[in-house]
Amino acid sequence: MARSKRLQMRSRTSKVSSTPSSSSPSALFPIVRGTTVSPSAPNMRTHAVNAGGDEEYDYNRISSRTKLTRPSLFNNEQLSDVTVKFSGQQLFAHKAVLARKSKYFYRAFTGKFPVASSNEIDLGNDETPEAIIAMIRYINDLPYDKVLEGKPVDDTSAYITKDDLPFHIAVFTAADKYDVCTLRPLI
Repeated sequence: MARSKRLQMRSRTSKVSSTPSSSSPSALFPIVRGTTVSPSAPNMRTHAVNAGGDEEYDYNRISSRTKLTRPSLFNNEQLSDVTVKFSGQQLFAHKAVLARKSKYFYRAFTGKFPVASSNEIDLGNDETPEAIIAMIRYINDLPYDKVLEGKPVDDTSAYITKDDLPFHIAVFTAADKYDVCTLRPLI
């Protein structure tokens, strides 16, 4: 009798262990209708579709290796946490990225200023819009001088031409005002 009870217990245990437990990946990340499955991780959803059929989030767009300052994140409204307003224009940015290279933005976002808890910062109308855009491009690890439209940058030629000088002076002034000390020597 004792032997038959042990056999019954073993068969029950094997049945229980063959079903997915609450800690198995398939139980934690169920595949639901309307999602795409990643080939590298078949139990992980790569993006979800809400009830209206709109795509909500694509997990493959940003991986753990993606740098926050990647060009695709520059002026990206979906992923930004602050809007920089200036001269009637606006750029979508990231507080951490701006604070990383600018002491002005670091103090603004971490101090006891209203902008620290706001998702908007207004820089006013003092600087030219192109200079502010160029400075924020540089802060995002993008070439600041690409703002000069229609002018290809050739490393073998003189970097600053007579026509571009006012632009570079404006960028230097903005970098000085907003304390982007690593940009000033480049100009």
